[in-house]
Amino acid sequence: MVKAKHPNQRLKLIAGFSIHKNVRENIRVVGEYANEVYFVECENLRASRASALYEIANQLPGNWNLIQNGNIDHTIRKVVGEGDENDVVMVCGSFYIMCDARKTLGYSDPSD
Repeated sequence: MVKAKHPNQRLKLIAGFSIHKNVRENIRVVGEYANEVYFVECENLRASRASALYEIANQLPGNWNLIQNGNIDHTIRKVVGEGDENDVVMVCGSFYIMCDARKTLGYSDPSD
């Protein structure tokens, strides 16, 4: 869907996955659609380590990246900061990474 809406742009995915999912299949699928994939991790016991995702990904075809050991804030800032009008940057994967990603992107979510 994203590639159909932006056929002439590069798709850069920032991705983190749960250890309880089929991680290899998730990586394979995002690698089919994205021009570049950047792995991230968060402080949750159920979240995959970015280095483990990167290791699995390197067994598959694709353009795989790991920045600052998968630090979400640093990765998003670097990918967005180095991007241009030809790039579509998308964060995908586990809900575990979304709170940190939204914070970096400037969203203010209500909390107790």
